[in-house]
Amino acid sequence: MRAGFRLPISMLGLVPAAALAQDFTSSSNDLTEAAVAEALDAPYLVRVAAPGAWRAGDLIGKPLYDLQGDNLGKVSDILITADRSVTALIVSLRDDQGVGMKTVALRMSALTLAPGDPQEQADEVSEAHPDVAPAPGAVVSEAFAGAGASEETDSHGNDGAIKLEPDGLPERLVADVTREQIMAAPALSWR
Repeated sequence: MRAGFRLPISMLGLVPAAALAQDFTSSSNDLTEAAVAEALDAPYLVRVAAPGAWRAGDLIGKPLYDLQGDNLGKVSDILITADRSVTALIVSLRDDQGVGMKTVALRMSALTLAPGDPQEQADEVSEAHPDVAPAPGAVVSEAFAGAGASEETDSHGNDGAIKLEPDGLPERLVADVTREQIMAAPALSWR
């Protein structure tokens, strides 16, 4: 067993949080105030997520709809390019019977309602495209109600408008493509 620097539990409240995160098996001289400050100012760290930021784990599994209200499938993964940018959502498409057909990569720019959009944008999409989700306060259409919602509310218990969930993402993503366009798209290839 290596000898290391140890603190009694009663003294933990006196140590800065950043110092607690360091390995106490190093000498106590390594835990200087300058070292803590350097770690906190490190340009390679993100200390607080920016407003509108999202995590891949929150996005995977989100349903994807077209502007006509058709459920195209679900986000199954995210495509990150060699230049380290998120370029596309990998979507597992489904046919009319709900059976998976193929996987396509949909560019982020093809999303009308995307991760990081505010509730106001979700409301605008709801108002402009009532087949995707009726506008706030609107009566839900027969077609929308047939998809598991009542005449009064949708499957999430709201009046049909797209709502942001606690993770900051809309309950569904909306693509600016038609079902026909995405079904005609080639499947994602890995070369």
